[in-house]
Amino acid sequence: MNARIEDFGTGWFGIILALKSEEIDALVDKLQKLKAGTTSHFHFRSDFTADGGVGDVEITLQSASPDNMTIE
Repeated sequence: MNARIEDFGTGWFGIILALKSEEIDALVDKLQKLKAGTTSHFHFRSDFTADGGVGDVEITLQSASPDNMTIE
């Protein structure tokens, strides 16, 4: 997996996650476990060997807080 931060130059940023095809099954499995309630969250995590970048992305179930993103 490869992650990058995209600076839109407006105060907003994007995170680009590029998966290998064999990582998709692992992601689907983690999402299914999250949906079933057998896990409370999971992470995409860096090995922190580069100079900087995306270090951690946590995926969890949303609480009652308002939405600020959608899936396209």
